[in-house]
Parts: sequence; C-alpha cells; structure tokens
Amino acid sequence: ESADFLNKKVQEIRETGKVVGTERMIVMAALNIVHELLQYRRQETGYTNQMSDEVRRLEEKINLALAGDK
Repeated sequence: ESADFLNKKVQEIRETGKVVGTERMIVMAALNIVHELLQYRRQETGYTNQMSDEVRRLEEKINLALAGDK
C-alpha cells in the first residue's frame, strides 16, 4: 500500500514534466508526502487541543450546575 501510494505521487510529479530523473521524482514525492503528513499532524493537534478546551469548559459548566443543586 505504501509503495502504491509513493508510486502514485511519483506519477503525479512525472505528469507535470517539471522534474527530470527518476531519483529526483522519488525524492520530490517523498518530500511532498512528508509535507502533507506534517500539515495533517498540525491540524490534528489543533483539533485535539480545541476539543480538550471544549471538554474542560463543559466540565466546568457541569460542576457549576451540580454545585448549584446542592
């Protein structure tokens, strides 16, 4: 699956015609894949942090509501 994914990325680069040489295309594809991975991780981290903040906010609301019932 990994090899197929890399092959597709190399093919995309080959089709642009901007990069010459198989080794350069492979390196370019690998760099593009790593770039996409890092972007995904940044987005995922941001989402996780956002959800953690939301959970904390909801916990505070619940605690205040429960304290008001006593």
